[in-house]
Amino acid sequence: TLLDHKKRVLQACLSILKLSHGAQSGKYVFGTENFHLIWERLVEKVFGAEKREEYYPSASWRLWDGNICNGGHLRPDSIIENENNLIILDSKYYKYGVTKKLSDLPGMESIGKQILYEYQVSNHKLVAANVFLLPVNSPKEKVILLGSVEPSWDKGSRILAIGIDTRTLMSEALETSNRKLKNLLIGLISEIVRA
Repeated sequence: TLLDHKKRVLQACLSILKLSHGAQSGKYVFGTENFHLIWERLVEKVFGAEKREEYYPSASWRLWDGNICNGGHLRPDSIIENENNLIILDSKYYKYGVTKKLSDLPGMESIGKQILYEYQVSNHKLVAANVFLLPVNSPKEKVILLGSVEPSWDKGSRILAIGIDTRTLMSEALETSNRKLKNLLIGLISEIVRA
């Protein structure tokens, strides 16, 4: 089945990561130019994408000839429902976790979309947090706060940048019942929001 195939692919990816840091030296090199798509799917699998369709911002064109056309929609990568609040997650496979360069953080286009998601979601429920999830190599601290960004045009908004250990995310994606990483993320966000 498709689920079995996805599970085999994730297990293969995890095996490759273990091999690259183990005592064995492999002679095979595997890669993809589109790991950002894998990162998005891993985040979606581990953190959920509960009922996110109702939160898609969309637009309609009203043309001069009377026609009305769908202008498309945007979709948040994941939404976590936590009590009466929602946490909006955007997966960003950016290399800031390795380089620590400001140029490797999400830019204005991503920030603007995240604020739009927050605006759309806040029409339905209270938004507890708006979060960019970036990969890091941090097996001891599996979830770490990297920083936050506050847009100048919306003083009440803040987007957190949180690093997720890549190996831990891949491992949890293989386990259907383990939600330790999700609980760690919710716990960190709760601490930040209360502070």
